[in-house]
Amino acid sequence: MLHHFIHPKQSVRAAAIVLTLALSALIDFSTGYEVSVFLLYVIPVAMATRFFGARAGGLLAVVSTAAWMAVDRWSGHQYSQDWIWHVTALNPMMCFVLP
Repeated sequence: MLHHFIHPKQSVRAAAIVLTLALSALIDFSTGYEVSVFLLYVIPVAMATRFFGARAGGLLAVVSTAAWMAVDRWSGHQYSQDWIWHVTALNPMMCFVLP
């Protein structure tokens, strides 16, 4: 039933965005927290904005920030206080929102 609402080309684009985000997170995790590759997360945000509009881009900016935060935690990065992690997440979030 969902296929009546989504054009096949849009489905391929959405899948490419999800895969690009997953690949960005995987590369980020594999490089560890000492190497910053958060700019890779801009690619799926830009794709979402280009193909689906500003709202989709904004949503992907939030999802990309959440992915970056999760990878940062899973990689073992420790902060002296928890609030620093949240403030630090604002940097990539602002970068993701710009495209």
